[in-house]
Amino acid sequence: MIYFSLKTVEDVFRKLIVSLSEGGWLVTSAADPLFEDHSHCEMIMTSAGVLYRKNSRADRHSISFPLEAWPAPWPFAGPVAPAQPLPAPPPSAVAFPIRAPRESVKIGAFPAASKAQEAFERMDYEQVLQLTQPHLQEAPACFLYLKALANLRGTAVAEQAAEKAVQVHPLVPELHFLRAVLLMNMGRDRDAAVNLRRVLYLDRTLAVAHFTLGSVLLRLQDREGAGRSYENALRLCRELPVEAVLPLSDGESAGQLREAAQTQLFLLLKNDQPMEGEK
Repeated sequence: MIYFSLKTVEDVFRKLIVSLSEGGWLVTSAADPLFEDHSHCEMIMTSAGVLYRKNSRADRHSISFPLEAWPAPWPFAGPVAPAQPLPAPPPSAVAFPIRAPRESVKIGAFPAASKAQEAFERMDYEQVLQLTQPHLQEAPACFLYLKALANLRGTAVAEQAAEKAVQVHPLVPELHFLRAVLLMNMGRDRDAAVNLRRVLYLDRTLAVAHFTLGSVLLRLQDREGAGRSYENALRLCRELPVEAVLPLSDGESAGQLREAAQTQLFLLLKNDQPMEGEK
């Protein structure tokens, strides 16, 4: 839904709700905007996203939740397995050589990069670990390694490895961003905000980092800070062609993120308006 205009979002939501049987459920993405018309459904917020249940009676009481409770959008690509009681990888698998290169993450910047990327795309995460582990002194290898580790071993294990990775590569914003996403998935929003600010200290032009910081600040109930972050993301996207692919976005375009930022700012402004009868 984040890719559509507000009018289209409302139309699509309404048609989906109408198509449900009574008592049926509509499950949306964590990044999707809220559907404000509760005349035919109730809205239930969960840690995985928003659920809508079609009412058996049109006058049934609807459930509303504050915007700050939204789960964070823009996770990195690929299905991330939930934390499970799997054995941790051997110590050598998370031992990063002490070196801090200044390069950003670019595919092809380490031996076997193409094979590792292909393995990641076909979800062969074990092979990704094998191909990238000998090259963890290179930031691109670290980036792929951490994403594969998250999918294979879970968020908590990957975050521990990411903490070491950013110590080895302190000037690479992509690794700080990836750690921030892992922290968000663990519910450690304050730590995630710290890492996102590090990302923006290294590169203020990363619109996705501004947008993600806005979502984290909403969860921390800093509406003013969230608004500034969304405005920064919107300004940066407006300076780019709509079809330009954004760094850190796993293929999302400037036009798509611009629409999402506009939606978030609209909802923030709407949420700040006094209710009917209030002064």
